[in-house]
Amino acid sequence: MTGLILPLEDRYQDYLTDESGIMGKADTISFPETEAHVQQIVKTLARQKIPITVQGSRTGFSGSAVPVCGHILNLSAMKGITGLCRDESGRFFIRVQPGLSLLNLNRQLYTRQIDLKDVSQDFFEIQAAMKKSGPWFWPPDPTESHASIGGIAATNARGICSHGYGLTRHHIKGIRIVDASGEVRSIDRGRFYFSGRTQIKKDLIDLYLGNNGMLGVITELTLCLIPRPPEIWGIVFFFKDRLKAPAFAEAIGREPNTGSGARIVGIEYMNRTTLDSIGRYKKNGPPSAGLPDADSKFSGAVYVEIHGNDPGSVEALAENILETASGFNGDPDDTWAFSGENEIRKPHDFFHAATASAIFQVNTAKRSDPGITRVGVEVQCREGGVPDALETFFAEHSIGRTRKILFKTK
Repeated sequence: MTGLILPLEDRYQDYLTDESGIMGKADTISFPETEAHVQQIVKTLARQKIPITVQGSRTGFSGSAVPVCGHILNLSAMKGITGLCRDESGRFFIRVQPGLSLLNLNRQLYTRQIDLKDVSQDFFEIQAAMKKSGPWFWPPDPTESHASIGGIAATNARGICSHGYGLTRHHIKGIRIVDASGEVRSIDRGRFYFSGRTQIKKDLIDLYLGNNGMLGVITELTLCLIPRPPEIWGIVFFFKDRLKAPAFAEAIGREPNTGSGARIVGIEYMNRTTLDSIGRYKKNGPPSAGLPDADSKFSGAVYVEIHGNDPGSVEALAENILETASGFNGDPDDTWAFSGENEIRKPHDFFHAATASAIFQVNTAKRSDPGITRVGVEVQCREGGVPDALETFFAEHSIGRTRKILFKTK
């Protein structure tokens, strides 16, 4: 056993769990600081046939960072920025280690003061060009600002603005991984392809993004940056009718982004049970400080986020959305509105609390009934079928031992 691999002493007990509340088991743990460290650890454990669980910042709710046995390879010490580059079209890319937090990345991009581990000869020229061209950002936003970039990539997180920006993998140009044998692989988008049983050609990089570290340890990522929109608005609509809220969300989701200077980038729906759950959770250390509880007269809520180039375009789109909401019996007077970089964190934190509150409820209930289980289900509906699907789901799960149905959709 190398000096990098440590016995799992009592001081490391917190690393046996993540935000899911699931408790795991492990015998050893490591905190590599370099890619070479990761190689050494993986090669050592591969020879001993010891399974490895890769961890980032342990902010996930699915339990993917929880070890079942063996070794914990925690990447939190690999948190540097290793490069900044620009292509011929003027687009910027940033290379980071997997342990870098989304919060730290966003801060450096917003101020355009990049703290590079090893400064290259052309770094200052590229950074000066970035400052002149305005602020840039990395679109994925899972609403947990302390999430690690490696963890976001490993889970291919959707994020609150996935309606407009797509999945995390759409914003990753390349990765470096240490595979199961301890060898380093460099994989760039568009360079290698594979086809499975469907014979559909797919980019090899996408095989690794979303597999929770099952195929290798990500040691570096090249992220695709885009210009940060000057205008960021968020609106929460409330509805009294249980099915009007998802029908409204589906209706505005079908509206095309016409390129008029503003577009809808995020749509989130929550049912009444979820809103009540958040309200109770806020009393136990609120992540959504500054927002009131949703009025009990409402059966559901829909959050819409708009990004745009100028206030006029964003306001015009917001007015159209308000008019659409009125067609689903949504009252414009019963809305929450936010604008700007700081204000927009409030609804993000509020909606992040939906999953956190579900975990909190399940873990609390388990103290009296260990048999209680949290079930997460992802359902893809045909166009126009979301309200019908929800109605069917409510009907089929209103009996038996199902206690709570919390809906949070994108």
